[in-house]
Amino acid sequence: FSPGSPLPLRSVEKPIWRVMLWYNNPYHFLTGFVEASVTHGRPSQTDKVHGGEHPMWIVSSHSPMLTNRDSTISGVGPIDSFFDRWLPTIVDEVRALLRGPEIARQMHQEVVSKDGISRPAAHVGPDPSGEVPAGNPRMSQPETTG
Repeated sequence: FSPGSPLPLRSVEKPIWRVMLWYNNPYHFLTGFVEASVTHGRPSQTDKVHGGEHPMWIVSSHSPMLTNRDSTISGVGPIDSFFDRWLPTIVDEVRALLRGPEIARQMHQEVVSKDGISRPAAHVGPDPSGEVPAGNPRMSQPETTG
C-alpha cells in the first residue's frame, strides 16, 4: 500500500492484503487487483466499523453468468457469495484468538448477501434459535473452563 496509490479504499482502517491477479497466472482465473482490509466504514457504511471488506477491481464481463451471486460459472458474483459466507467465520476466529471465544460468540454477526453491497445482519450474537452457521464450529457452543 504505497502513499498516493488509488488503492486502498478511503474506508480502510487497517490494510491486510493486496493481491495483483495477472492475466497469465495459471493459478487464478481473473485479472485485476483484490485486497482484504479492516474497514472503519466511512463515509458510506458506518455500521461496518472494524468489519472486513474484500474490494475487487476485476476485468470482467457484465454478463449475469459472471456477476450474479448464484451463478454456477466462476466469476465475481460467486466470489462475493464466498466471502459473504466465510467472512463471519474468519472474523470469529480472529476475535477468538485476540479477545477470547466468548467475546467472539457475543460479537458474531452474519452477512446479508445480495448483489451490489452486502450488509451486516441486524442481529449481533449467537442465533437465538440455536442454529449454528454452517462451517463455523466456534459458534456451536460456549467453551467451558474447568
